[in-house]
Amino acid sequence: MLRITVDGDGPDGRGPLLDDIASASSAISIALDENPAVGKAPYTLEVSTRGVSKPLTEAKHFRRNRDRLVKLWVGDDQVVGRIVEVSDDTVTLDVEGAARSFAVASIGKAVVQVEMNRSFEGEEEN
Repeated sequence: MLRITVDGDGPDGRGPLLDDIASASSAISIALDENPAVGKAPYTLEVSTRGVSKPLTEAKHFRRNRDRLVKLWVGDDQVVGRIVEVSDDTVTLDVEGAARSFAVASIGKAVVQVEMNRSFEGEEEN
């Protein structure tokens, strides 16, 4: 079993797209099939992204989650807000209507809050 996680900023800071993952999977599979160390031994290859459950640790992680609700631990405080802007070293959240900025280096932990019934701009509600 070989598990590979594809990460990066991707187009518009949104992370790897499905086509990127498919291309990576294909290239890795070809390399493994041609590698004499693998030979004809069977293997299972899983190529995926970090997923929503992984903590946000770098600016690129925050960028790809722009407009999502996150929970931050900064010092002894916990802050919940929606990501509105990200630079290389700062994350700005909308916290109850007010913009609050945090240095990425000051964030002890950050996780995306899953919203089951959130409607996105430009989508029709049923």
